[in-house]
Amino acid sequence: MTAPNLAPAAPQPDDTRAAEERNGQVRWLRPAFQNPQPVPVQTALGGGLAAGHVIGGAVLGGPARRSAPAADAIGPWPATLPEQMRAVADLLATSAQPLELDAIATRFKGRGPWKKSLPRILDTLDALGRARREGAGWRG
Repeated sequence: MTAPNLAPAAPQPDDTRAAEERNGQVRWLRPAFQNPQPVPVQTALGGGLAAGHVIGGAVLGGPARRSAPAADAIGPWPATLPEQMRAVADLLATSAQPLELDAIATRFKGRGPWKKSLPRILDTLDALGRARREGAGWRG
């Protein structure tokens, strides 16, 4: 007795699915769990981690923010305290060597007695771990 000749009438579901996956199309059973699409965010954080990395479903870096200015650029002194803290922290983080108080002050221009607040801002950044004193200078 011989086996009957059975020709496949249509591709098998596994063959179709394998072909789709080879072409880059994946059908997830639970897309929100298996393939979450995180929102891309900022570029680099201290400590060797880059913003935008996903760890356990959480995106590092929080909301996107503008990149830090170049260490030798002169910019306006920000108007609000959070912006001032961020500007000084970004300046220290991008500097290759420790900066003295006068060197930090020369990187900003502004009106009024804004330079008097720099020591308080540096001390606060030190307490938060965003700056540290090295000799007569500060490093981010």
